[in-house]
Amino acid sequence: MNTKLFVATAALTTIVGCAVTPDQTAQTEGDVSQSYPPAGTGSLLKETLYFSNQDDAAKALVGYNYVLTLLSNGRVQAIVTGLNGSGLENPLSVVKANSQKSLANIGDLPSSDETESPFPQISLKEKLNGQAAVDALGDNLALVAKAYGMSAERLENILKSDQTAWIDQGGRLLYIESDIQPDPKQGAGETATADSADAATAEGSGSTYAAIAASTTDPFTLHSKPDSNRVIYLDFNGHQAINTTWYNGTLTAQAYDTDGNPNGFSTTELNNIREIWQRVAEDYAPFDVDVTTQEPAADAMQRLTSSDTQYGTRAVITRSMPELCGQVCGGVAYVNVFSSYSSTSPNRYQPAWAFFDKLGNGNPKYVAEAVSHEVGHNLSLYHDGTASVGYYSGHGSGATGWAPLMGVGYYKPVSQWSKGEYPGANNAQDDLAVISAAGAPIRVDDFPDSMASAAPLSGDPTSVVQTGIIERNTDLDVFTFYTDGGDVQFNAASGSVAGNLDIALKLFDASGKSVSEVNPVDSLSASLSANLNAGQYFLQIDGVGKGDLTTGYSDYASLGQYQITGSYPKNVVKLIPPTAVISALPTASDAPSKVTFNGTGSSDPDGTIVGYDWNYGDGSTNGSTASVDHTYGTPGNYTATLTVTDNVGLKNSATQSINVAQAPVNVSMKVSSTAIIRRLLTG
Repeated sequence: MNTKLFVATAALTTIVGCAVTPDQTAQTEGDVSQSYPPAGTGSLLKETLYFSNQDDAAKALVGYNYVLTLLSNGRVQAIVTGLNGSGLENPLSVVKANSQKSLANIGDLPSSDETESPFPQISLKEKLNGQAAVDALGDNLALVAKAYGMSAERLENILKSDQTAWIDQGGRLLYIESDIQPDPKQGAGETATADSADAATAEGSGSTYAAIAASTTDPFTLHSKPDSNRVIYLDFNGHQAINTTWYNGTLTAQAYDTDGNPNGFSTTELNNIREIWQRVAEDYAPFDVDVTTQEPAADAMQRLTSSDTQYGTRAVITRSMPELCGQVCGGVAYVNVFSSYSSTSPNRYQPAWAFFDKLGNGNPKYVAEAVSHEVGHNLSLYHDGTASVGYYSGHGSGATGWAPLMGVGYYKPVSQWSKGEYPGANNAQDDLAVISAAGAPIRVDDFPDSMASAAPLSGDPTSVVQTGIIERNTDLDVFTFYTDGGDVQFNAASGSVAGNLDIALKLFDASGKSVSEVNPVDSLSASLSANLNAGQYFLQIDGVGKGDLTTGYSDYASLGQYQITGSYPKNVVKLIPPTAVISALPTASDAPSKVTFNGTGSSDPDGTIVGYDWNYGDGSTNGSTASVDHTYGTPGNYTATLTVTDNVGLKNSATQSINVAQAPVNVSMKVSSTAIIRRLLTG
């Protein structure tokens, strides 16, 4: 891009601007730094600031050595290389504040790179939380809040009330999670692990279909939606994070290792990896994102520009490291970085981290909850708590005990996305809408919602197997089947090893009248049995809530995978397709040729023919009756095709060749009364 470059000091206000390239600008930064060294006691590191115009920059930078670059978007970039002397009377903190105010006047947020997601330029001495973070941000708090799409009051409240919320040196928001603690509702002698084991037992009932499928799959090739262009990569293999905000240099993370043998994965560890993937995949099942254990190519996760549509995040499941967390913590992640982009440092604020050694030594339930939670931060979600606790641990008991994913879901079988409906909620974020807007849109509906367009129920009548996903709380999946009459039985199981979908299963007859409906109070899955007359019926899957919001939950996030199994009486008869018979007159003639086609000789041994389709082979509109006339206007050889369809949709075709010749040319001759003229005619 073309830019204008200006150099200024206290003594020299401007040099006439000239067009430069970004590389030339970088060279000039070095030249200016060498030509105008900072004054001894007032020295500072090079800073890059932005202003809405040259006048604002010049006023703010009196007493400083700097380079101004007029950017293509109209903003002015200031590279401050040191104090000239009088700048000591105008501290850099004031200059930065004036920079932000200048940009705020045009409603703009700067970026340190024109090919990078915009964010205010903040420079703090250290990472801070609580009141210290609020104080350090000062007037910049409103700009940071704006960058995160919230009010200044909201950001201040988050920082003051949640000690796990931090601001880094650049003003970015991240969470450093506390390690796993016993359920506060348990007795002093009980442990979180025991409670979670009870939760896992409750989850397991009627929810094994995906577990069986995953058990036969390589644990490092698992995909939840391989056709998606968004990805959440669960990295169990160890990872090197290079030059990220987490660590300036190379940070090496260990592989998932619960048995102390880092040289390979045990059977238990491999099964844990499968289960963790299943749980995280279930949490993100409503979204168009591929949760995978197979490492994608770099360009499938990195977002280089705003027009890049293929990207995602990495969640590293590793042992805790002091470089990432100086205290005991279960995970760390930056907020709202899933879809951020940079042409130079696309991995700057990734990955998200989950520390298995602080999560029940790799307990699959705990690790999966932490991974979904940390990736939720990447997708711009904040903590779900109350006025008194930072993490809400849920309510209810048994198989339908509930907790929000962005609270703490370790102790309840059902952990769902939330919009702050539980009593005392301090976060009204609409998780589903926020995730969708942050880069992981809701899936396209997989099955019809109405009886008029119901999908045929998959599987043999004696062994039904139908899977699907409820993507929205307004979604219904409707299937149809025909029975000869008798006893039918269906079971709809929620999720895999840990469902989020509370199922109501309904059966309707051909007129739309309800025949049977089941929604067990204390189970996510549902089963029904009925004795039916012969005819057509419809089976409907709906995601529902339970009870009130104090002890239960709404249908807001009752979403996810299901599998229908069962049987119904139906004699399976091998159907015979129809036979197409075609006749045509004439089959050879001169153009233009009118041909009469007849398909009345076609037959169906076990039904009736209900459709005729004539393709004349000349590109004209098809015919649709048993007998048709068609005129061929151009000489040529054609193949006419008749396709017949019977009453159950089976088809058969027959063909007929048609030859259309060029009509002969008529030649007239006049014979003289006195002479005979012979001519040889050729043509």
